[in-house]
Amino acid sequence: MNKVLGVFLVSMLLTSAGAISTQVAEAKIVTYVKVSPSLIEYHDDATDQQFTVSVVIENATDLYGFDISFRWNATFLTYVNHSIRVPRDDYPDGVLQAPTFSLAKELNATAGTYRLACSSMAPALPFDGTGTVFNMTFKVRYHPALPAPTANTLLELYQTDLADSSGNRILHNKINGAITLYVLSERHDIAVLGINPWKTVVGQGHAINLSIEVLNRGSYAETFNVTASANSTVIQIQTVTLTYGNSAMLTFTWNTTNSAKGNYTINAYATPVLNETDIADNNLTDGRVSVTIPGDVDGDFDVDLYDATRLFGCYGLSMGEAGFIAECDIDDSGQVFLFDAVILLSHYGQKYP
Repeated sequence: MNKVLGVFLVSMLLTSAGAISTQVAEAKIVTYVKVSPSLIEYHDDATDQQFTVSVVIENATDLYGFDISFRWNATFLTYVNHSIRVPRDDYPDGVLQAPTFSLAKELNATAGTYRLACSSMAPALPFDGTGTVFNMTFKVRYHPALPAPTANTLLELYQTDLADSSGNRILHNKINGAITLYVLSERHDIAVLGINPWKTVVGQGHAINLSIEVLNRGSYAETFNVTASANSTVIQIQTVTLTYGNSAMLTFTWNTTNSAKGNYTINAYATPVLNETDIADNNLTDGRVSVTIPGDVDGDFDVDLYDATRLFGCYGLSMGEAGFIAECDIDDSGQVFLFDAVILLSHYGQKYP
């Protein structure tokens, strides 16, 4: 009897040990959505330095779809580009099996947000394992200097949903990324960050607006001049005052009445401030604008059927509406309307030279 009891107890202990072992093994398998690497640190001036992070799904089982929203601090980081790694059939380091269907792709580089949602579709098999959802490259826009504090900024997975092949939620943990920009010593430093012509083609005699972004990367409030030029011809000079760490978007208006027809590159120059040593970023040449015949909205230096088709295709639309083409707003009124059509038709058939 004692022998039978002993065998029974040993059997129960082995069974319990096996169950505990299985539970421990299962507990170790946790699905993650994470940013990799999770931490990037810059002790020296990282202004204009580029880096790439990946958003990864790790230890997935029966994964059939995802919806991931990601954001970053646009004060310190500028979006450069990204690459989607779906499906795994095309990208060996990616996720989801083909065929796949794209549900959402939403990038707002100004606000610093990106959303990507994808799902496999029949007859695709579920995805098991670890893979990259997308890679994203940034440039350090601003590295703080005293008296500003060290910048600790998140690369945040603020909304993540994973679904299995039955449409059920897959439980998972999130691991955000972070960028640390250790504060630099005091300095004077201003910069031109970007040039954005509101349109790339303008009829001779009409005006075009240019947006130029400038930033104070230094430690002190600064007052300085910004000069916008087309080729070597000055368009306009503006004076701006910025406190440390702040930027401004300046609008310059170029009246092309006295500008010859042709292609122009736009330049912006911020006059160095007192004691500024890093002046390489004070000068930027970017953006091409064609001055041409009024009504030549495609910039090929003639006014023909293609220009008319383009303009009438967005007739009645205003800036900000889907389908609006800025080049078709010949009179720069913010709307493609009767006056733009009359300008085009009055020059129809003209060529330059």
